[in-house]
Amino acid sequence: MKNFFLKRKKPYVIAEIGTNHNGKIEDALKLIKAAKECGCDAVKFQSWDTEMHSNLFWKNNIVGYKNDQRLSVNKAFLKKAKDYCKKIKIDFSSTPFSFKQLHELVSLKPKFIKIASMDLDNFELLDLAAKQKLPVIVSTGNSNIQEINKASKIFKKRRKKNVLFMHCVSLYPPKYNEFNLRNILTLQKKIPYPIGYSDHSEGVMAPILATNMGVKFIEKHFTLNKKQNGPDHFFAADPNDMKQLVEDVSNVKIALGSLKRGINKRELVSKKRMRRSAYAVKDLKKGDTFRREHFIMQRPGIGLNLEQITKLIGKRLIKKLSKDAIIYRSNF
Repeated sequence: MKNFFLKRKKPYVIAEIGTNHNGKIEDALKLIKAAKECGCDAVKFQSWDTEMHSNLFWKNNIVGYKNDQRLSVNKAFLKKAKDYCKKIKIDFSSTPFSFKQLHELVSLKPKFIKIASMDLDNFELLDLAAKQKLPVIVSTGNSNIQEINKASKIFKKRRKKNVLFMHCVSLYPPKYNEFNLRNILTLQKKIPYPIGYSDHSEGVMAPILATNMGVKFIEKHFTLNKKQNGPDHFFAADPNDMKQLVEDVSNVKIALGSLKRGINKRELVSKKRMRRSAYAVKDLKKGDTFRREHFIMQRPGIGLNLEQITKLIGKRLIKKLSKDAIIYRSNF
């Protein structure tokens, strides 16, 4: 099977819809359509249900969730989303949180399986994902390098090559000093799999910086309206943000250019206009001895530069020069 994560020419942007559909399939379809219009490569849901949390979780309202069954999705919901993705040609996936959800997801033939940060140490779920004939993406929020290494070894043991780990900070949203984007470089050295970036920050700066570090897979929460009620709307990208993100990360590689120093064709035109060359400051006759006070360096630079004209000081003119005329080598 071709490795989904290698040799990709342009960044792959995943619009993380998560639970921002608010439990309504019509809203989910609107989000899919908007993601496609923004230029995203994929949309991803969360196979979320209230059963994966304990009563203690709900009692303490951990991470701001409410015990709201409306946010839950089932296989039928995801199938409608997948069918619409296929219709408008955008990749589909979801994050399963149980064996049952993983099997249901696989039966829908998603583009990839996504494992959330909360399950990076759920070795049974990781192992089941490793057995599937699908690419797997693993987020690394709340994890140290030892935990990430242990997770990667599960895939390595299964000889699973089609795997991507994503640098992630499980804060919603993180502050600038919590992005830790240099962790991407650390993971690139320490983990034997490609590294992506799952972003929870506000704005689009972090994904652009991550792309500059060689990341080819970007995941960003997506909403139609940041003011909607729900845990993930306020820090998510809206369509305007997402359009900008897709455009900017696609242009990063182009903007970085080559290590080889050179001047492109458009800059060569600019160079002549911007640089200086030698112009006569007075009328000079044939046979006059050329001196420093006879010229001034002005724009445009279509004649002799300062180094070239300096070498001609002390020589005799073989042609007359008029005031303000460009000085050429042929004048001597």
